Amino acid sequence: MPKHLPAFVTLLAYLTMAAPALADWKRYENDYFVVYSQGKSKVVEQLVRELELFRAAALQVFSVSAPDDAPKTMVVIAKNRKEYRDFGGSDRIDGFARREGAQTLIVISASGMASRNMRTARHEYAHALLGYSEIDYPNWYEEGFAELASLIDIDEESESFVLGLGTRRRIGARVLAVPWNQLIEDDFNLHRLPGMAASNAYGQAWLLMHFLAIGPDRENAQRLGAYLASVRQGTPSAEAFQAAFGRMPDDIWQNEMQGYSEQLPYYRLRFRGLTPVSYTHLRAHETL
Repeated sequence: MPKHLPAFVTLLAYLTMAAPALADWKRYENDYFVVYSQGKSKVVEQLVRELELFRAAALQVFSVSAPDDAPKTMVVIAKNRKEYRDFGGSDRIDGFARREGAQTLIVISASGMASRNMRTARHEYAHALLGYSEIDYPNWYEEGFAELASLIDIDEESESFVLGLGTRRRIGARVLAVPWNQLIEDDFNLHRLPGMAASNAYGQAWLLMHFLAIGPDRENAQRLGAYLASVRQGTPSAEAFQAAFGRMPDDIWQNEMQGYSEQLPYYRLRFRGLTPVSYTHLRAHETL
């Protein structure tokens, strides 16, 4: 295995070439994903299935879409943390995504908690769904959306899912890493914060998205659309937010969102028109 392959093109070339180095890797492919892994087939197959269901749920409830001609998302499941680091991963995060044009690559590690790894894959795929749009989303929106989407909980029968669950982000959101008004500014980037501050800032972005996108005031979702439309036209984020909502996030926190975070609403929804997707299981160096 070559060491340190952070370059997107280099990694794609390595994964798709017919080489002895890939002899122990397996490839799983369906209509939406191409997954490479040396992990146990049962584990990988379950992840592929969960990604399919997550994709269906996200497209059903959020204002995102995936073009019919979009390239399949590539997913690499490294067998351990060392291999994950060889692919360019960092010990500070459980997974990452790279995008080149319409092509997205997601890399996660198979080691550690399966539920945490699955959530990381969902978070990164949520970014991929946003990437199909031409909008240059503010950082808080990107991460808040990915966090909200990644917590979709799918039932064991694959007939319904729950939107709006909170878990640890609910706690982190109440420990403010940054002032609320700073969170939405154009030059603010959650990734630049250290350790726990970054985690809490993710919680803030998640809570603000939760409140605006699926909270009890349904008009907020329309205002959120107006905010994004204004940002897309070049309006500074803070100015666009004030114009769309008539107030700033700090005021929303003080008057509504602080209490809202104590008892978050969540919703169980049935899948609509879900079509089972089968996969083809190949050695990584084989082709269809």
